Amino acid sequence: MLHAFASLLALISLCETAIIINPDGPLGRKFEGIGAISGGGATSKLLANYKQQQLNEILDYLFKPGYGASLTQLKVEIGGDSQSTEGTEASHMHTATDKDCTRGYESWLIQKAKEINPNIEIHGLPWAFPGWLGDNPYERPERTADYIVQWVKCMKGTFRVQVDYIGIWNEKPYSVDYIKVLRRALNKAGHKHVKIIVADGNWEIAKDIQKDAELREAIHAIGAHYPGTWSSNLAQSLNLNLWASEDYSTYNDDVGSGCWARILNQNYVNGMMTSTIAWNLVASYFDKLPFPKCSLMTADEPWTGHYTVNGPVWVTAHTTQFTQPGWTYLKHGTGVGHFPDGGSYVSLVSPDKTQLTLVVETMVSESVTLSLVSTRCIPSYKAFASIQLNWNNTLRSRRQDTEIDIFLVTDEYII
Repeated sequence: MLHAFASLLALISLCETAIIINPDGPLGRKFEGIGAISGGGATSKLLANYKQQQLNEILDYLFKPGYGASLTQLKVEIGGDSQSTEGTEASHMHTATDKDCTRGYESWLIQKAKEINPNIEIHGLPWAFPGWLGDNPYERPERTADYIVQWVKCMKGTFRVQVDYIGIWNEKPYSVDYIKVLRRALNKAGHKHVKIIVADGNWEIAKDIQKDAELREAIHAIGAHYPGTWSSNLAQSLNLNLWASEDYSTYNDDVGSGCWARILNQNYVNGMMTSTIAWNLVASYFDKLPFPKCSLMTADEPWTGHYTVNGPVWVTAHTTQFTQPGWTYLKHGTGVGHFPDGGSYVSLVSPDKTQLTLVVETMVSESVTLSLVSTRCIPSYKAFASIQLNWNNTLRSRRQDTEIDIFLVTDEYII
């Protein structure tokens, strides 16, 4: 990852491949951030049992800006009193008349994340609904919409937290009528700012959006799960925000870290997705449960205080520590693309075009040489020093008049 100041026209060669980078040309889509999911379900169960010192360290590695993963989004399960993968999360309304905003630990985690980074964006998504809403929550859409609105009110009224995004129903069929009812209910309750993400499944809803102006107006983005870095042609043509609203779900070892790096870059290179959210945030559940350690980091031993800061944290940092939501991707072919022999690169510029970030991933085990030739900028070497990893790479530069050459030689399996 290279970070440079001032307008840049650069030539990069990777494995003898040349790419032009030009942030002064046409721009691509606006970057909306990287997040992770707590829930789906009970994935953060053990976290609150850590002693304060270790808990603070773990949360800093996840949420503190400029420190670890520096996540810009936190997505949580709206508990539904039903088993939803690793366990069950409690609903804020066991019955229609039983409302308790303090149930569960997601609100606690949201508060902690907000204390560390007040600008982090908060998502809510139900994986299940309590029984009183029936087997099909779409049969009485007004009642289900009010149930979701009550959760948004809980966050605002009890915890002083503004919810930014709401989903429909995790990996279940969607209802166009319900989405419209939910939009109206949020607006009526004074939550017009809460944006709806649909439909946390695949890209099929694009067909309905294409022919329904009210539906299009009701939503902020189409969010797909595990899209394999690709979105549909129709979804791309709608000029809507496209998200990987759940992705990754891979062991947090070296291989999983490489997969996460590929996902973060290629979700935009291939699919024009401007936000990617990992399942899951932290493996704070017992190792014998399904999908152990499929997380950015591991914290499953509160009784010893032990936790592990795994590679996906630092992979995330390569983007989040050197960009902000609101930066813009460069166009494909002038800063975004594939290398012929595998791997990809993305470039993003700040709104005032005074900063440029380039992120490269190769998914190869052998050493790689990357050279950057710039005629109009001086790179910031601090960008390399701020990532605390096994940084055994070689960095050298040569300056001739106004031209600066930078050569970076990476070792094997280096983030």
